[in-house]
Amino acid sequence: MNENSPAAKENARKTNRLRALGLRLAALGLSIALALLVCEFGLRAAGYSPTYINAMGSFHQADDVCGHRGLANLEARFASTEFDVRVVHNEVGFRRLENPEPAERDARRVYIFGDSFAWGWGVDQGESYPDQLRLRLRDRNVVGLGVNGVGTVAEHELFASECRDRLKPGDVVLLTFCQNDFADNVNGSRHAEVRDGQVVLMPPNSHLRPNWKRTCQQSSHLFNYLSFVINRFQLERRLRRDNQVTSVSSLASAAKAQAAPPQSEVKTRENVQQVVHVEETATAPSPIAAATIAPLPPVAPPQVAPPPAPTPSGGMADQVIVTRHFLEKWQRECKDRGARFIVAFIPGMGELTESPFASVESLKSNEAAFRDAFFSCAHSLDIETLDLLPGMLAAKQDPQLGLLAFPRDTHWTATGHRVVADIIAERLNESSTSVR
Repeated sequence: MNENSPAAKENARKTNRLRALGLRLAALGLSIALALLVCEFGLRAAGYSPTYINAMGSFHQADDVCGHRGLANLEARFASTEFDVRVVHNEVGFRRLENPEPAERDARRVYIFGDSFAWGWGVDQGESYPDQLRLRLRDRNVVGLGVNGVGTVAEHELFASECRDRLKPGDVVLLTFCQNDFADNVNGSRHAEVRDGQVVLMPPNSHLRPNWKRTCQQSSHLFNYLSFVINRFQLERRLRRDNQVTSVSSLASAAKAQAAPPQSEVKTRENVQQVVHVEETATAPSPIAAATIAPLPPVAPPQVAPPPAPTPSGGMADQVIVTRHFLEKWQRECKDRGARFIVAFIPGMGELTESPFASVESLKSNEAAFRDAFFSCAHSLDIETLDLLPGMLAAKQDPQLGLLAFPRDTHWTATGHRVVADIIAERLNESSTSVR
């Protein structure tokens, strides 16, 4: 083709336009990349620490023992609308305790198991009750083994893996029990099921597998910062929506109370997501309370009416059976090794009278069903228990103390952890023959 022909000239112009467009796009891409690099290095130079709102998805990984556990050697910030704290994990993925160990090398050990309360949700390094116990039990070595979002089943498997064979006479194993442990024991990432009258431990099943978002959050400060800003905005919007729902529910309840005899309302907290579910209930006893009227055998299901709202993997009776089975197993294994086994029961927000929601009496009634279920299991097994509620209520008599729990998050504040550490230390300093 002749280079001077109109067609050749048109092709040359198209080529030049495409080349110019490509150069502009390349320049734009390079500019964006440079801007992102400047922001990335700027955040690092300014001392920005990776910050997360979702502690479960950000601070943990899948685990073959208890379903999931903490990331080893993690150091990050955990921030919400009610707290902004520093979190550091040790080399095996548990919250690092800051207060010093006892000087005595062979000091008796206190192993602490539990979920987010034992991990130290919402409090800074050195403020969790396992860390505070180190200051109160100078002659003992306190070992914190808390993991967020697990129940008794997962905690027992962690106990069997981490310390069962290292127990010595005089050691103490302290398990903290929360009302949502019942559900976690049949639905959690490590749970058990009742099959043909037998309790069967199921394989771990965790959603905390590596993905591109987690990788970017952990490797890029800029991506982490943008994710945090977006997640915080979503959290605040959800809280505003929940506030509106709670206000409407409170007004409706008040109007209904004036027009007719009061109907009971149950407000339950299913996890740490700060969502309140309100439902009308009949005056019949809670299925969990009904399931524990008489002491339960280890595996035989109790004779109760079918629960109105069973959980996906088992009814409420199954939750009690599984919980009792693993408490009994845990107690036996500690006793065989000469160790003391104590289970501390965590009170609910209604029992602490710190709930920000209406119908606190109804909330307390619902929490009482879980309380009755737990103590029925523990007492039928002659397990040493520690009810934290009386000591926490007594501490609240001090007007200078402040709240023991975050109003919406419902986990303990640093003050709450100090009070709990005082209660536990007092029990551990008593004779091992304690009144239950």
